[in-house]
Amino acid sequence: MNINILKTFFCTVIFLVIINGCTKNGVNGDVSATGIQLLNFYKSDKTYSLILGSKDTVISGIGFNGISKTASGSPGFYSISVQDNTNHQLLSGNINLLAGTQYSLFIVRDSAESADSAQYTLVADNTIQQLPQYDSCRIRILDFARNLTYTDLRFNINEGTGYGLPSPYFQSTFINSRTYLDNNTYPVRSQYFTVPAISYKVRFLNGSDTTQKILDSTYITFDKQKKYTFLLLGKYNSQDANDPFRYQIISQ
Repeated sequence: MNINILKTFFCTVIFLVIINGCTKNGVNGDVSATGIQLLNFYKSDKTYSLILGSKDTVISGIGFNGISKTASGSPGFYSISVQDNTNHQLLSGNINLLAGTQYSLFIVRDSAESADSAQYTLVADNTIQQLPQYDSCRIRILDFARNLTYTDLRFNINEGTGYGLPSPYFQSTFINSRTYLDNNTYPVRSQYFTVPAISYKVRFLNGSDTTQKILDSTYITFDKQKKYTFLLLGKYNSQDANDPFRYQIISQ
């Protein structure tokens, strides 16, 4: 056999192996799995299940304030249905799950006043693969608060915390003009950002008039090398004791 032909053959084989290895992984050459968890912040005494495709129930029995374990499977474009324990469909839609990415699917109350109206938002969890380094943590903010136009959040350090950092250290990057489910329109707003893992005085301000607070300020301590999801929930300026305006933090 001609030596040049032999070299070309082996180079072609090596190239195909490299390409195959770059697009697939696993012992059997399977495409990287995807994962999804269900987080229920829809106020109800019922439990809910997530159905992908026509009939595959991947998560079930998640009550209010419940967070499921992550279900893993094949990536792809799926129709979804969220049903309660009486088989009533709360919502439906379509989502695209990418290979190698973990997702959180949040169920929240619709901004409309209908008692049975709900919305969902799908958020990618591991767009940043590595854990926070050294003495830092990562935070993302999701606004699920109804009946509120704009929310500003300010994180201050030099207010009795004793860290001695230049003032205002983190206030220069405070969070501006968040609105209900704005991450559905601007996915970048659901991404994590990195801050020092210390105590902050958090202020909740009306974005239309920052001299007006919408919640009392509070001190929150974030631990190093953790990820936090900071949620704004409930209905602002409402007497509804079942769904008051509030914040909630999920740590990972």
